[in-house]
Amino acid sequence: MKIAKKKHFVLYVLLGVLLFFILSTLFFLLISKYALRVTSYRIVSDKVLSPFKIVNLSDLHSTCFGKNNIRLINKVSEEKPDIICMTGDSVSSTDTDFSVTTDLVSSLKSIAPVYVSLGNHETDLSESELSRFISEIESAGGTVLEKEYVDVVINGNDVRIGGTSGYALWMEFWEDSYGKKYIDYWDDDSFSEQRFLLDFQDTDAYKILLLHRPESATLFWADKGWYDVDLVLSGHTHGGHIRLPFIGGLYAPEEGWFPKYEYGHFNKNGVDVIISAGLGNSEGLPRFNNIPEIVSVTVSGVSDDSE
Repeated sequence: MKIAKKKHFVLYVLLGVLLFFILSTLFFLLISKYALRVTSYRIVSDKVLSPFKIVNLSDLHSTCFGKNNIRLINKVSEEKPDIICMTGDSVSSTDTDFSVTTDLVSSLKSIAPVYVSLGNHETDLSESELSRFISEIESAGGTVLEKEYVDVVINGNDVRIGGTSGYALWMEFWEDSYGKKYIDYWDDDSFSEQRFLLDFQDTDAYKILLLHRPESATLFWADKGWYDVDLVLSGHTHGGHIRLPFIGGLYAPEEGWFPKYEYGHFNKNGVDVIISAGLGNSEGLPRFNNIPEIVSVTVSGVSDDSE
């Protein structure tokens, strides 16, 4: 009789553990699909006279948070940003209808100017589809920056905002390949990103680079100081996609398993790099323990920081 009761007790414990595991898994899957969070950062620069705020939305992948993305729009509005940036993969490469993103841009532009850079999913579109995407974004009121920049004034601050979908390759690679003659090859279109970055950095304004793929900034050129950039806003990693408790992100595309730079704020040789965990999911494996993220960045001057 005692043995039977003991067996029943063990069975109940195992069933309880299994039920807890199933419910916990379901909970983490649901919040990683439907919840929204705002992560706030503060950056200090001696180039800034008065504070201004940036909201960054990355890796939307045509995801909706509420009807017509009303929950996302309301959270962005609550931040009262001076500019809104969308750092790539706003759509997925398999999309043929871009209306989720264009409708969002159309709504966000009434909150603040919207600057959109491209990610690998946009550049994987066919040439005609990419051209249509850019045209529709601009018709909706956004400014698309692909190896381009704009000079703006934000709260009395001179700011240069640029965007590129590539890796922002580091100059030493070309020196190793071609020696001192590497500059002779920059007439080739394959070096257009390097030419863009050298032109982009040539200003005394505060420089914000919308760089969808952050790896070259975190792992290479920012450490070396090859490009003079103040703030890099990125996505692409999806925060490691699956986040393990007490460990962090499981995988990032270029870093591989258990990446170091999958999410958060890093200062690399004076360059502030902020990597968003993103909002959506491109395909395949769902996000887990990884709540979709809106990034809010306040850039302030040194005097503001000391107060």
